[in-house]
Amino acid sequence: MKNKIRYFKESIKLVWRSAPGWTATNIPNSALRSILPLILIWLIKELIDGITAAASEGSGIQNNILWNIIAIVTVWFTDEVVSDLSNLVRKKQAMKLEAYMYNLLHSKAIKLDLINFEHPE
Repeated sequence: MKNKIRYFKESIKLVWRSAPGWTATNIPNSALRSILPLILIWLIKELIDGITAAASEGSGIQNNILWNIIAIVTVWFTDEVVSDLSNLVRKKQAMKLEAYMYNLLHSKAIKLDLINFEHPE
């Protein structure tokens, strides 16, 4: 288990060193992507409660219901925008990490003697 934790820490360090800006951008995006669906569920619950209350009172559409609908649409669009932005950030971060890892691999290969590449064992 200690090895797994150590490898996880090393991989996090590699990701940070490869693209610190994209990693820093990805952290709040991930937090937003986890919070926005919860807010959306809560708003839908409030909308249903408002519709139920309006139906039981026999009144028409109330102002509260309209604001709940506007809030739901706003949060839904925000979630979609953050989702697209998060996908873009992850793709850019993956490209930076790939280039960084190839550079590390090439720098290690350059440091080896040529004899290491000529004998398969």
